[in-house]
Amino acid sequence: MSNSLLLILLFLLVPVLHAADAGAETEVSSHSHLSQEGTAPEIRIAYPWPNEAVGSVRSVFVYGSVSPSSGTLTVNGSSAALTGLGQFLQVIPVEPGTFTIRAEFLSGSEVVAATRAIVVSPPPGPPPPGKAAVMPLEPKADLLLKSGDWVRVAAWAQPGGAMAFRIKGVVEDAPMAETAGPDPGVYFAEYLKDPVRTGGYYVGAYQLKGTDRAKDREIEFSFKHPAFGKAKAASPGRLTADPGFWRVGQVSARLAGTRSGSDAGQLYFFQQGTRFLIDGKAGERWRIRLSGTEEAWIDEKNVELRPEGTPPPSAKLETIVVRSSDSHADVEFTVGAPVPAVVSQEDGVVKVSFYDTREHVNWIVYDDNDSFVREVRWRQENSDKASAFIHLREGERLWGYSLRRTGERYVLTLRRAPRAGRRSLFEGLTVVLDPGHSGPDLVGIGPLSTREQDANLSLARRVRDRLLSEKASVVLTRETASEVVPLTRRTEIAVENKADIFLSLHFNAFPPGIDPLAEPRGFSMFHHQPQSVELSRELQLSYRDRIPLASNGMRFADFHVIRMTEMPSVLLESAFIMLPEQEALILDPKFQDKLSHAIVEALWRFLRKNLREPMKVAPAVPQGPRPKPGQAAGPGTLKR
Repeated sequence: MSNSLLLILLFLLVPVLHAADAGAETEVSSHSHLSQEGTAPEIRIAYPWPNEAVGSVRSVFVYGSVSPSSGTLTVNGSSAALTGLGQFLQVIPVEPGTFTIRAEFLSGSEVVAATRAIVVSPPPGPPPPGKAAVMPLEPKADLLLKSGDWVRVAAWAQPGGAMAFRIKGVVEDAPMAETAGPDPGVYFAEYLKDPVRTGGYYVGAYQLKGTDRAKDREIEFSFKHPAFGKAKAASPGRLTADPGFWRVGQVSARLAGTRSGSDAGQLYFFQQGTRFLIDGKAGERWRIRLSGTEEAWIDEKNVELRPEGTPPPSAKLETIVVRSSDSHADVEFTVGAPVPAVVSQEDGVVKVSFYDTREHVNWIVYDDNDSFVREVRWRQENSDKASAFIHLREGERLWGYSLRRTGERYVLTLRRAPRAGRRSLFEGLTVVLDPGHSGPDLVGIGPLSTREQDANLSLARRVRDRLLSEKASVVLTRETASEVVPLTRRTEIAVENKADIFLSLHFNAFPPGIDPLAEPRGFSMFHHQPQSVELSRELQLSYRDRIPLASNGMRFADFHVIRMTEMPSVLLESAFIMLPEQEALILDPKFQDKLSHAIVEALWRFLRKNLREPMKVAPAVPQGPRPKPGQAAGPGTLKR
């Protein structure tokens, strides 16, 4: 039987997954229906979405399906190949503005067409030659700054001119330098935006002095060009300069993320009630002054401002107590105020830093029976920051950690590697499986309109069944296709269930502007925390051995679901649902079996290397021969 015919039969045998079918153990399937022989030909464009704003790109990919599955298809005049299931994917050039995609399908003597309109942004760059014009860019949001802060400005104008900026009452006619264009930014993963090198990109800066004061002032640009004349404009953001500004803020959300800059990446999470000194603002984010050299930015919506005159937070790091059990150690720090606290891992040492805090450690109390924590040290790192360093005993592995504040104390819980089960490595362990995405939002979709969230759920059920046969406890973050689970709730489920392992299951797709056919595409594993690296590597190697797709590498990523510190956590992208051949694989139950097998095999290898020996329990009565300590059978359902 040919591969094409086999895929067609396979597809027709797979039932449709209905969102309302809350409990059915169904397979993932396409939501399209292939037309029967003799019916009129049809084109279904699955992507791009209607009227989608795709940004400033030079090309887009178009994919979908046709029925019947044989015939001739063109997309904007370019011939597109069809698979045995009638799928197609074509990359086409686009132009700025409202751009129309037109697909034409000839089947027998009939021709049908389908169109799809998208919106393409013009590439960034200077205004065209002619009358002088200024296109302000920075600052794009209102600023509240202090003396010593930099005001950075940028604008487009015609190349070959001269530009200056002024802030009334602060600085007059500060010169700006013309550059070839902005530095390239990251578009997606390792893909960089195409830098504009046309010239006409003017930049400047001014450092605020102690005498500078301004309230809601415009930043005005003035431009002169020898051929095009003069022009003026004001920046989108205004400036308030207050050298004496400071306020005390308090986290009002249950947990609030911070960033390393006003528009930069994620940094720390602070618990509700944490207090800090605020001394600046950009747009809708406050600047937290952690120390003389450290800052963090937090969304305004997550902050309650304390009354004016409230003193800045101040605390002492005093008594430290270590309490140990077989599964974890609690390290309690007496800190008199709810100051910002940050945990990090450095060369096998767990470091806890308390800001707005002075060291006054007179007592460290150890647990006589502790076989996990070797020693606690401390240091006053600067006038605003006291840190404690927890050294683990040689050979011990940190499985995960969490930090919480109770009363006058911060409690750092350090999780030890779990113990292996007696009948199976997995016995006694809890694995949380997260079928990525949920609800009506079509985050990912295939040419046959296969929904990613359905494929994720189908795979999660197969992995669950394998793990249950290995005597693991398994929790799914959602059980049905209709269940809607917010992103933050997925991690809460893992923490509430004291998960030993967390896996977020996905199928991949690219955003517009990237050519998915430029190189081989396949699977990737994503981790964030140090304790997740080894698990991510085992998954990548297991896929490489068992899955007939290209390896696109093990990767660090700043995804929310894998930022958890409590347990090893990995996000899996098992295949590209947007690619016709890989969508067909995803619809194949045998391929999903291979994926689930590879996942459980990787977990088994990871656990075999890292779990502790089973707890030794003396038998109540004489029994027959017992297995040697540390022995654990491999997964009973896995064949090697």
